Amino acid sequence: MKYIYTRKWLLVILPLFYCILSFIFLDGLNQFYICNSDPTYVYLFNCTNIASGHFRSGNIVHPGTPVEIFAGLAIFIKHLFTHSTVLYQDVLMNPESYLYTCSVLFSLLLSYAIYFSGSYVYRYTGSLGQSILFQIAPLVYPEFVWRTVSLGAESALGICGIFFAAYLYVSTQLPNKEPRNRDIVILGLLTALWFTTKIYTLAVGVLVLFLLKNNKQRLLYIIFAGLFSFVFLFPLYNQFKNWLGFIKAEAFHNGPYGQGDAEKFNAALYWNNITTIFKGQYILSTIYMIAILVFSQNVLHNLKYKKSFKEYINPITGIVIFLVLFMGIISKQYIVNCLNPLTNKIITLTKYYYFIPVIVFFPLVIMILYKNNMSVIKQKFISHHKLKLVLGILGIFLAISIPYTVKACYDADKNNVAFQKTRSFIEKQNGLPLIFISDGGQQVYIQPALFIGSYYSGKWDMQQYLDYLKKLYPDTYIYSIGWKDALTFWNNDVTITDILNKYGQAMVYISGADSLEEQVTLKRICKVDKGNNPVSYQKIYTSDNLYEDIYLVQYDKYHYIRP
Repeated sequence: MKYIYTRKWLLVILPLFYCILSFIFLDGLNQFYICNSDPTYVYLFNCTNIASGHFRSGNIVHPGTPVEIFAGLAIFIKHLFTHSTVLYQDVLMNPESYLYTCSVLFSLLLSYAIYFSGSYVYRYTGSLGQSILFQIAPLVYPEFVWRTVSLGAESALGICGIFFAAYLYVSTQLPNKEPRNRDIVILGLLTALWFTTKIYTLAVGVLVLFLLKNNKQRLLYIIFAGLFSFVFLFPLYNQFKNWLGFIKAEAFHNGPYGQGDAEKFNAALYWNNITTIFKGQYILSTIYMIAILVFSQNVLHNLKYKKSFKEYINPITGIVIFLVLFMGIISKQYIVNCLNPLTNKIITLTKYYYFIPVIVFFPLVIMILYKNNMSVIKQKFISHHKLKLVLGILGIFLAISIPYTVKACYDADKNNVAFQKTRSFIEKQNGLPLIFISDGGQQVYIQPALFIGSYYSGKWDMQQYLDYLKKLYPDTYIYSIGWKDALTFWNNDVTITDILNKYGQAMVYISGADSLEEQVTLKRICKVDKGNNPVSYQKIYTSDNLYEDIYLVQYDKYHYIRP
């Protein structure tokens, strides 16, 4: 049994498992645009900006520039093997192929990062239990794997975060090991990579500062993190002022994405969101509770023996501040209420994947808490059987978590649209133009995904993309509820009269809407100015699961006045 415990080849099992899961997800995925258009298509267009040599991004929200730089390079290399047309045109004609290529790369990188992290910890500790612990972070959150391999901010947070946690543990927490200058440079690089991917991950910098040994190391770390951040942000140099304005709004406004009131602190909003998080996420709640208890025990111990203030500057304090700060930052982003401006209906989105930065640091937090507690536990049984207890707990955790992770990758490809049946019905309608009602839900065609991606690509490249999309899809019109209250032909506003005068009839495709929303939206689209012929609509298709509806729109034949 002891021989099995110490075999390093066991560290290959989980990376291989994650790799297989990644390809199960990609194989079962029908198309990225059906239910993953945001953020995959938003990132695809900004990556195309960089791959085309423009080196600029229109997305300032995350901002996600490291992902855009890496995927932009992948897109550039892939295009070298096609040369069929200009790069951006090839991407717009074959977006799914480019997204699939990026996902394959992320799948391989995730598996390698997990193996390397386990191997790295094993090299310096010789402990198989600790090494496996640093490989199980993706099992804390069932959707971790497929979110990491889909093009988006979580790709960098997941892949780099796995190594970040292991490297931070080895460089700062092992006995008789002092962080070297090279370690501090790498920690600054990893922090900058995270920060420029999603700004709220800056909270991890507080933890790093507490784990470093002296003020000189902390100062060097801050300098290198700042320098690398400046380098990673180069695609945003042309709108740096806008990005800083967005960060200011994020910091001082109560609502998500810089929205809400900036003058009065909304304590109720934070409290409701925080209680929702703790009620629904048991693993995180347990970690927070244990960290607070261990921290309290440290404080009481220091007070009892009247130790100096420096004794409080320890890893446990850093963990508590990191967790509290992260919770404070993320609590207003975790739950987002989206208002439909037509029906005033509120749709609530819960974004648990925002906790991926905490999830990847789960092993580091566990090890620090474990080491701190073990120093006060005198029980002989625990002291003599630490390895078996750790492996036993890991085994129980794996047995519980693996089925949920497998299920999440199998279920990620399932969608509400009746893909083949709906497309078949539309294709039989003699080439009638299609009007898509786009509200971010699942769609059976790619056009809404291309629409949202192009509008996040920035004012410099957006018009070029939209002009080419007009040529690719000359019979497509989009009414985006959340974007602007207008019917558009890509980058031009049109009316239903313009469309019917050209084609005579048109189809309106709606997915995921209730009957009230459908009727309000249709009346909005079919509204005509005085003097124009009235327009009528009639439902001609409903999918078997009642998720999709298609309407035929035409002039009202009973009131039609021939021009």
